[in-house]
Amino acid sequence: MVVPAAPRSIARARHWAVDRARDAGASPQALASMELVASEVVTNAVRHARGTGEITLRVRASRRDLTVEVEDADPLPPAPQSGRAGLPGGHGLHIVEALASAWGWQPRAAGKVVWFTITW
Repeated sequence: MVVPAAPRSIARARHWAVDRARDAGASPQALASMELVASEVVTNAVRHARGTGEITLRVRASRRDLTVEVEDADPLPPAPQSGRAGLPGGHGLHIVEALASAWGWQPRAAGKVVWFTITW
């Protein structure tokens, strides 16, 4: 799925990822985790891609898990922020770490891919 790197794309991408997880047989708890983690990762891509065009989402599914890749044009690696307790924003990767079975990132020639896996 390819969407513009714009705030209006966040909900569309989130629903698409949840639909893929539902199609793969995810449990209700896994669907809830998928919804929140996908929203956080896509929001970060929109925020940090600096209006550079598009965000690409890819999904790999098995009977036990689903991995989502979110590619954007920002070459900087994702970095969890600390010292934000009680402050708005900056908590997205902490949520990803808490809910995803695994997550990481890989550089690309024109940006990066952030990926996460939800297991059920």
